[in-house]
Amino acid sequence: MQILKTRWLVVLWLALGASPAQCEPEEPSDGPAIENPYYEKAKWRVWRDDSTPVDNVATMIREGKQKKASTTTLAPTPVKKRIYPEGPLRDGEPIKWKTVAKPSERYAGMWDDVYASWSGLHGYMRSTWQVTDGSTVHLRPKGLDHVMHFVEIRKTQDLLRCGINFVHQSTTGMAHTITNGYDPRMTTSYEQIYFSDCLVTAPAHASYTEQWADRTKDLIVAHVPTLFNSVGSSNSETMAITKMMIVGGYLPPESKRTLKRNGLYPSALLYLWKAALPYDVPFDHELRHRVAYRALGHEDQFRGKYGHSGPERGNLSLEFHRYDEIAHMRNMCRMAESMSVLPPEAILDGLTAEGGKTVYALKKAALILQEAGQDVTINVATNKSYDIADRPLTARWKLLYGNHETTCVPGETNGTWVIHVPWDDSLPEGRTAISLTVNNGVHDGNPAIITVFRKRADLPTPGGYNYDPPRANRRPVLLGLQDQVVRAGQKVSLTLVAVDPEGQPVRFFKRAGEPGELRGNVYTLKVPRGKSGASPSVTIIASDGNAGNSYAAKRVEFTIAPRVHAHIECKQLVGQAPFTVEVSSKGSVPSRKTQRGWEFYNPAPKRKLTAFKDMLHGVTAKHTFKKPGLYEVALIVKSDKNTDREVIQIWVTKSRSGKPTGDVVLEGNVVLEGNGARIKDGDKSPCVFDHTDFGTIREGQRVTRTFKLFHRGTDDLKSPGKVVSIAGDDAKEFRVKSPAARRISAYGSTPFEIEFRPKGTGPRTAEVTVRAGEKTIRFTITGTSRPK
Repeated sequence: MQILKTRWLVVLWLALGASPAQCEPEEPSDGPAIENPYYEKAKWRVWRDDSTPVDNVATMIREGKQKKASTTTLAPTPVKKRIYPEGPLRDGEPIKWKTVAKPSERYAGMWDDVYASWSGLHGYMRSTWQVTDGSTVHLRPKGLDHVMHFVEIRKTQDLLRCGINFVHQSTTGMAHTITNGYDPRMTTSYEQIYFSDCLVTAPAHASYTEQWADRTKDLIVAHVPTLFNSVGSSNSETMAITKMMIVGGYLPPESKRTLKRNGLYPSALLYLWKAALPYDVPFDHELRHRVAYRALGHEDQFRGKYGHSGPERGNLSLEFHRYDEIAHMRNMCRMAESMSVLPPEAILDGLTAEGGKTVYALKKAALILQEAGQDVTINVATNKSYDIADRPLTARWKLLYGNHETTCVPGETNGTWVIHVPWDDSLPEGRTAISLTVNNGVHDGNPAIITVFRKRADLPTPGGYNYDPPRANRRPVLLGLQDQVVRAGQKVSLTLVAVDPEGQPVRFFKRAGEPGELRGNVYTLKVPRGKSGASPSVTIIASDGNAGNSYAAKRVEFTIAPRVHAHIECKQLVGQAPFTVEVSSKGSVPSRKTQRGWEFYNPAPKRKLTAFKDMLHGVTAKHTFKKPGLYEVALIVKSDKNTDREVIQIWVTKSRSGKPTGDVVLEGNVVLEGNGARIKDGDKSPCVFDHTDFGTIREGQRVTRTFKLFHRGTDDLKSPGKVVSIAGDDAKEFRVKSPAARRISAYGSTPFEIEFRPKGTGPRTAEVTVRAGEKTIRFTITGTSRPK
């Protein structure tokens, strides 16, 4: 491995205001060799190995209302004053820490963590994390610091000398300015900081916002998995630092020491953050891997004041960005406290591309620009991926989002792969993100990600935020989804309907821990028996899978015997401009002795609700939307003491001939996907990437793969007989474990599962036939069995 090249860091330091003379890194340390793609030995301070103070550290302090330069000494909290988790995290018990007179043998604690601000005193790490279940951790109680922290005014000069693990910088020069590779040397230097045991955090600010009703404003061209960007502006990112310090304190002491020696502490924390997000999806899924996250999952679960600038920047897709803060933190802490085996590191090696323009190809991220009409073929190796304990690794590729006709097959030599991303003119501008995850038999690790960006217009400029491409991805429109009045013990079934403006299939998800089951586009719930007014709820998330942005989501409540309930009836929710909608509130509760007010509007982040007296009143209402766009209709039902509000979406398309199903018409299409990748009729080349290759298992074992059928038509799709069948000499060693539904609603989907259960050894092959309406798709599946 090569030692970190000085010139790369100089580029970053220059960008941050330092001079080359200030930035000469220290000579390589005399410590042991480490596993790291940029360093042969650790050049940064590992405080568990050397806890002597570091003097004369340049910093900034506040005196009254003034800021002034100063110096400080970094030293860990005295041994007898250090805090550690109280004990194993058990269900129903809050997260608590306590002072322990001698070092904990079970937990690493946070005394060896170092935070530095790259934004002066403009935002700072949060001193406390406290939530509504009683969990409280104070990192900086009055008069005592449990972590080391300072303002690094000379920017990176003390990065290695002080062993800094977390930095934050607000807005300027961050987010898309780093990821888009305007100066690939700068992008490289940020990856090298990640491998020098330091996590860079920043707000996405205007690089990624939800301030338009129909789409995300997304200036981030490449998905870079080594950075943490938060949804919001200045100081929105700092709560993530506080949370990660707490999680790092749950690690076993030797695990944390080994991670820091090898520069992999940020990697482990990012893995824990993503793996612990409370969603019912696998690790390599688009809901876990985002270009920007909310640092705090839900403000309602936080005790005390939580302020930052730009909190409205995620509001028009708020339920997508929100998550259960308490569940996320508990998941991370539980995973950390049992982490005696450390996560592996996925590394890209030798990447070359034909077609498109390669902007950069780093160890953890690569960016290729794809012009209209270009197909891109990528050759890449995964052999440089590693586990610091030399455990054997398995590698897997996954299409996170983007062009679902992407393919990935093994190359000519072991550990090499060929990825093909064709041009699809029906897709909007945006990212196709393909993740590489390696597994060491215990854990996955923070992935590497290749981005192929579909370019349809000029790209955003570095540092500039005024960008609105004409073919930006638009969010799916959730049609008719509303709160429900239910009975105790009732089984509820909701057919979810969402239309994608680009005509692509829509996928539905829900958060983990929320009630009910989701199968394709059908949600079912067995209402618990309880008291009147009880309200189980679920958050439905809709994704078009196009670009890792423009998601739609809504929270649905199921209420037993409500005093007041607003319900909107509307026969047509999609139409061409000018479009007149007629709505009724006849299904509302109670049916009499209530006032009813209507509002028709275009959603906006800071839009104020119309006063009830100024709304349109009546049981029914009518309104004409003159221009294309995404609109909302709100109904307020008021009794003497109670009020309820319901909202539905209306999608108005451009005037055109034909049915008003979208700006891109892909009528009647039935598509099949495995593992998120498209499977075409006549596919006789099984591969792991789309789950048609079931892999190698031992005789007597079983493995199940899930496939999904999507219907993009405006009418229900009905199949008279069995939808999925298996034939061929080895057909008996595969079976349809869970069948597809015979009826798929308009714009709907249905999953099905196939199980491989070999009875002998060697390769097994069969042909699957899927009959959906008049559409037939045939493809080959294979699996291999080895002796027990």
